[in-house]
Amino acid sequence: MTMHAVRKAGTRGPLLRSAQGRKEGHGDEGFLDDQRLTALDALGRVGLGSPGALFDQGLQLLTQQLHVEQAAVLLQTEQGLERIWPAPAEGEPEADLSFTFAARALSHPNRPLVIRDAAQDPQWADHWQRLGVRSTLCVPLCGSGKVLGVLVVESAQARDWRRTEIAMVSIMAHLFSKTFEVEALRADLWRTREALELTSAVVADNALESPLTGLPNRHYLEIWTRSSLYLARRKGEPMAVATWTQPAEPGQKQTLKRIADALRGEDLLVDLGQDQLLLLLPGTDAAGAAVLLDRVRAVTGRRAMGATLWDPLLAPDCNHGSLDAALGRARSAQEESAGTPGARALVWNMLKPGGASAMGSSTGRSN
Repeated sequence: MTMHAVRKAGTRGPLLRSAQGRKEGHGDEGFLDDQRLTALDALGRVGLGSPGALFDQGLQLLTQQLHVEQAAVLLQTEQGLERIWPAPAEGEPEADLSFTFAARALSHPNRPLVIRDAAQDPQWADHWQRLGVRSTLCVPLCGSGKVLGVLVVESAQARDWRRTEIAMVSIMAHLFSKTFEVEALRADLWRTREALELTSAVVADNALESPLTGLPNRHYLEIWTRSSLYLARRKGEPMAVATWTQPAEPGQKQTLKRIADALRGEDLLVDLGQDQLLLLLPGTDAAGAAVLLDRVRAVTGRRAMGATLWDPLLAPDCNHGSLDAALGRARSAQEESAGTPGARALVWNMLKPGGASAMGSSTGRSN
């Protein structure tokens, strides 16, 4: 339903009412005026193509129309509430957003949390000065029968939130909730598509594993990469990439099993052929990868190993739907490690803004 249709249907409901309704004596209380309906209509027309654009424009619309200092989306994750939009700037303290207010809103997901003046409320008096937030409006984001997060609107001044303003934030929260549901369905669709492609490939040629090592081969890697990079790009998550040479030798399959046991379920170990192995660690930054690679090197011994991060936010990784550029960096780092006199270290080849890369050694416990 477009916002134009919502406007038309809303003339019969309690939340959306045109200026004409007020002229007929209904008053402003509880209704959205034409200016705000027009703003919502514009958002619906230009923002629905991209979740990022929708969140950007929706939060900007709230701050402008409601004359508040800040509006943000907090999402429930395994680590608790996390601010996902707008993303916190590097080094920005999390306390700039009142997680205390948002957490309270989650305990009553069926209604908005409205705080008109925290300075006058003993329950919040200790929080508002520390957070710089005197008045707030929190609306839970709900979808698929569960609470997803909170839409938070904050003001540094005390204010009496009108029903028109609460209605506008509630509509925006509903739009954001539906967007999260669509994105979750899209991710499920891609996972289903990946499973079907893998099944089709098995039926087609039954050649997804290396006959020598029993590991996934390049054909499997192509199929896995298409869906995995798509999801990683949408989430903005990096992927650690490492390569090394593992010559065929007695007990090789037991060695590979020990390596697999040291990894997580989502990690992928690939046989590229010619004794070359590739390890992919989805959703893992350099610090997390260092821990896992230490475990691997405890099994492989002092072998020349190169590593990098595939970064969906930096060129050239963000411009291609493949791992080719990242794999090239990892191989260059492996060559650098192979030329290191003495003990062969794990060498990182990290991508920098602008497309440049830089080498650096890691001397962890198992190097």
